[in-house]
Amino acid sequence: MLLDKDLEGLEKSPTQRDLWRHFAPIDCLPEEIFMNIIQLSINADTAVRDLLNITTVCQRWKRILEGAPALWSSLTAAEGVDGLRRALRMVQHAPLDLKFDTSTSTVDLETFFQETSSRISQWRTLLVKSYDWSQGVSPTCPASTAPPRLELLYLIYYSPGAQRGEEIALFGGQPAPVSLKDVRLEWVPVAVAPLRLSGLTSLVLDNLPNFPVEEILRILQESPELEYLRLSWWQNSTSQNQFSGDPGTSQDAIICLTSLRSLTIDYIPISHIHLLLSVLRFPNLERFDLGGMIQDGPISDFFALNARHLIDVLQRVTSKADCIRFKIVGDTCSAVFPDGFLLQWRGPLPIRLDPIRAFFEWLFTHLGAWLKEIPTTLSLRTCPNHLSVVEWFSANLKITELWLYGDLFHADRDPNELVPFLSRPVALGSATCPPQWLFPSLEVFCSSCPAPVDVTCIATMVQERHSAIGDQDMPGIIPKPFRKIMLDYGGPTMFVNAIPINEEALTTIKRESRGAEVYWADNEWTRT
Repeated sequence: MLLDKDLEGLEKSPTQRDLWRHFAPIDCLPEEIFMNIIQLSINADTAVRDLLNITTVCQRWKRILEGAPALWSSLTAAEGVDGLRRALRMVQHAPLDLKFDTSTSTVDLETFFQETSSRISQWRTLLVKSYDWSQGVSPTCPASTAPPRLELLYLIYYSPGAQRGEEIALFGGQPAPVSLKDVRLEWVPVAVAPLRLSGLTSLVLDNLPNFPVEEILRILQESPELEYLRLSWWQNSTSQNQFSGDPGTSQDAIICLTSLRSLTIDYIPISHIHLLLSVLRFPNLERFDLGGMIQDGPISDFFALNARHLIDVLQRVTSKADCIRFKIVGDTCSAVFPDGFLLQWRGPLPIRLDPIRAFFEWLFTHLGAWLKEIPTTLSLRTCPNHLSVVEWFSANLKITELWLYGDLFHADRDPNELVPFLSRPVALGSATCPPQWLFPSLEVFCSSCPAPVDVTCIATMVQERHSAIGDQDMPGIIPKPFRKIMLDYGGPTMFVNAIPINEEALTTIKRESRGAEVYWADNEWTRT
């Protein structure tokens, strides 16, 4: 065993430092364990230069790291040409994971793939994220031939400019390799049909300018192990099949995706939604998002036509819901069952009661009346055209949170106009029937107010509701005390900051809140 005096002065030269390190505890570890520690300390975004820094610690570390090709297999455009070339020398025959991100790149897209093209047979994953359409893909970029071992292909653009120009036939028009399992194409005009995709486990097609429905059906038919599917905003989708009425789909046309766990269909033509839901079966689905539909008739009619074979699925994806979130923004309504089901649809203004009532009655009938009893959050960015809409929510759902989004530029449709109706019973009581209040289970109230006077109105509402509680305990009739009240001014910050805070009203709210948390602009208000 070495004593401290035996080690004195070992740091005087490089040789002595290496001798010192020879007795460091980490150097007593077997190389396999040391490698596991290094692998756990890095990730796919660890820069080559950082790995090079580790190799300078000592000769043993340098030998181990340079002898581990897998450590150098994640190449990003942030490395620069020199870093890429050094990593390619280190990687030997290990699979390569390529990432080009315009937010961090130090080389352009074409240079990045030119430097890595000689190892195309080793490409395993290919990710392009670009905010700059000048860094666009082409038939020869990223490659003029299909990488034979590619498993993941992500081409993600964040600019509508990506839609310009003719469709791009990737890989010189060659089919994608059979090894490809995970595909994500967003805002990029790629011709999907020439890729002949099949055998996928994950597929995302978002904002493609052209995409025939027949091709997506073929891909799904030939990808029985698909687990994740998202189809969004097909602006110019074409289909030779015009769907109308009852699908009456033959058994031969059914596509059964037993492995599918998550499905999102978002902002695609309603006719194509009809077609997809008429032929797809996904008995083990865990999450279903159906958004952006433009529906002429009641949304319940859509379900009556399409969802008869989906009722079991919808029952399953909503069965674990512990709350509902319903939102009205302009002409759009959305219902969210967290971690299970999202439905969003658009209809004519003003928002009317009949379609909303029909939708929920369909849910209650087919998914269970228990949905009436779970906590529900109601968010309004538009004031309903009639109080009957709000009264129906109050009578048929357990509204525990209410969010009103107003601002000083849209006072004509300010949802805060509802506040006075929360301040008094909507139905007077009698000897046998107590007065009826809107949202008697309401515990959380949040509002973006257009002006200071609206804060005063809210203060009056809190006073009136809490004074009505008295010593009575009549759940569902007498309003519950508030647990949290969150307020601010709605609108652009530069204008909001110029409006004086209504301190008097906030102090009243806090004093009358019965211990509720009160916040103004995300800061807790404690003055009474």
